[in-house]
Amino acid sequence: MNIVGHDKERAMLGSMVDKDSISLCFTGKEGIGKKKVALEYIAKILGLSNTQPGEILAHPDVLFIEPENNRITIDKIRQILQFSSMKSYDGGKKIVLIDDAHRMNRESQNALLKILEEPSYQQLFILITSNFQELLSTVQSRLLVIEFQGLHREELCAIAGRELSDEMVALAEGSASLLERYSACSMEELHGFASSYIGRHKDVSFIKEEYALEDFLFYGRYTLKVLEGMLRIHAGGKSEIRDSRKFYVEKNISPQEMIGKIRALDRAMKEYSGSFNKKLLLAKMMIEGR
Repeated sequence: MNIVGHDKERAMLGSMVDKDSISLCFTGKEGIGKKKVALEYIAKILGLSNTQPGEILAHPDVLFIEPENNRITIDKIRQILQFSSMKSYDGGKKIVLIDDAHRMNRESQNALLKILEEPSYQQLFILITSNFQELLSTVQSRLLVIEFQGLHREELCAIAGRELSDEMVALAEGSASLLERYSACSMEELHGFASSYIGRHKDVSFIKEEYALEDFLFYGRYTLKVLEGMLRIHAGGKSEIRDSRKFYVEKNISPQEMIGKIRALDRAMKEYSGSFNKKLLLAKMMIEGR
């Protein structure tokens, strides 16, 4: 398992391997390597020589929890309770890894809190999140938070295996997963989505079909970057994003309109996964962002 960066965090975790169990929370942007570092730490605790993710997660003393349909429900917490009641396979620690922990609803978080309040000596919890503030304050208070920073330019270049443009570094936002997505995507599609949203006020004709959640969030993220760049240009700064420079000249919209579009798009991105009528939501986004 190849891990780029995060030397400080890995060194700190390495010093904790033989110490008493404590509940941890890895925070930071999506796709920067938090899960890889967590798996490396788990392998060291369990004394595993095979550090492939699949092998680590298949260990009988490891329980991996992740969202289904963008949510971690109470049923997942019941799995943790059952797992916690069982003896360790080899007499060591039992480890629960919760990815995207902010996807737990309030009921799930309150149920988890009861476990965190009275942790077993042999039980270790690792929560991974890119949105720490979505966790209840009572849950936050039971966790030792380790904050991961985004990857630096040279680290992103090492992952890509090539020198990256200023625009690509800006778009990646320190995230290896975003870098991979932007490298593989059609910039023409991104340009088209951003252009349609930024340039058309009440015209919603570009909404021909529902977007998959992952695609809509990706297109939306790019469009937000473009709009933020346009605001910086208006304030006398600069943007590495070509569409920011291009649309600032072509679209002729005011800073107030830019801010309105940012707010409308941000709201739509938060509501999209739970919306039953996504076309209506997108139409509302276009009108509110005019």
